[in-house]
Amino acid sequence: LHRVDRRQRQMCIRDSIEPTDVAYIQITPGATGPMRGVALTHKNILSNVDVVGRALELGADDVGAAWLPLDNIMGLLGFVCLPCFWGIDTVLLDPRRFLDAPHEWLWAMSQHRATITAAPDFGYHYCVRRARETHLEHIDLSSLRVAMSGGERAQPEHMEEFILRFAPLGLSEDVFTPVYGLSEGTLGVSFSLPGVSPRVERIQRTPLMNDGVATPALERSEADYEALSVGPPLEGVEVRVLDPAGAELAERALGELAFRGPNAMAYDLPREELRDQSTTRRANGWVLTGDVGYLADGEIFVIERACDVIHLPGGRAFFPSEAEACVGAIDGVRAGAVAFFGAPRASGDGEDLIGAFEVQRGASEEEIARAIPALLRTSCGVAPERLVPVSPGSIPRTRDGKVRRRRARELYLQGRLELTKRSHKPNSLGRLARGASMAIRVLRARLNRDG
Repeated sequence: LHRVDRRQRQMCIRDSIEPTDVAYIQITPGATGPMRGVALTHKNILSNVDVVGRALELGADDVGAAWLPLDNIMGLLGFVCLPCFWGIDTVLLDPRRFLDAPHEWLWAMSQHRATITAAPDFGYHYCVRRARETHLEHIDLSSLRVAMSGGERAQPEHMEEFILRFAPLGLSEDVFTPVYGLSEGTLGVSFSLPGVSPRVERIQRTPLMNDGVATPALERSEADYEALSVGPPLEGVEVRVLDPAGAELAERALGELAFRGPNAMAYDLPREELRDQSTTRRANGWVLTGDVGYLADGEIFVIERACDVIHLPGGRAFFPSEAEACVGAIDGVRAGAVAFFGAPRASGDGEDLIGAFEVQRGASEEEIARAIPALLRTSCGVAPERLVPVSPGSIPRTRDGKVRRRRARELYLQGRLELTKRSHKPNSLGRLARGASMAIRVLRARLNRDG
């Protein structure tokens, strides 16, 4: 990418169009429901990539490297628009290459001396699980200073695993920068400080689940809930926490996050242009994110998507991403392929906790299923009502790898989740035989036609 002075770039753009004109329509990933269009203006993009770059302390010597899809906000805005605006070089990998060989992401960072990268949480965990020692020879990650984790709730244990695994390659222990953004907020809403270890709070589980209050734990316990800060709001962005009636909540009270600022989208794509899609909710100039979290000391802690919170009997709230991280760490479970969701109880008192997970080929479904209840009782304080082991590729996900819990729930309630199991891929000998058979049939057809 050619280096262009930011002021010259802005002047060139503003000579031809107005900053408030719509630049493009961003389609949301569809992790929590149907995809819909979000209109972003040139002002949205220019202002947001400017403050994001300053939050990351970008300079002329920085180099980006990422495998994110370019129809995703982190991919398009974070690794195309942001580098163009700041005049830095970027290396882009095909997402399929990462899924097939995650070590190529590390190789690209090493070869091009990348300083900035980003991925959703599952990407870091997937890389730890899939990269082999033989793949890591001659890789040097000492140039990397910022590894953003966003797009889904970052898990502290996954960041720790990534650092421990690749520290021998020169990876800094302070490389992770948890971030928070969404399509309606252009790219970023809040960023934690680069070069500083992420802030993790240990929260008492009972007040959090029963009363929606994030009370710090005085003594360390395995039953504590770990809440991760995604930093303070970016410059010019305001964030509040609201109750269901739209009233602002006090610090450490759990509620829906809302924001406003120059990054707030212009409008949703009209229903007639994208049928059957919901629209973004607003309240008195604030954009409601649909995310549950709390504020503490000026920093934002995102807990879960509101529509994914499971309401257990007795009015307890359960947050599935924590359980998914625990189960995903079990040997034999495919990384990033676990979904927990609620199913209606016959008594009408809350929901049953259901867990679905993809099993690696050759692993024992029975052994994994026996290990999960005890693990979740210890770490999350509950046990699932039912476990559904499925084969690779069965858990529905978005193109950028996010688990679609609501879709998994729909399939389960329809009795179709177990039916999504895929047959094993044919071996190379079988493919060769089928290919030879097809070639013979084609040859015979040609001979008959010409004869």
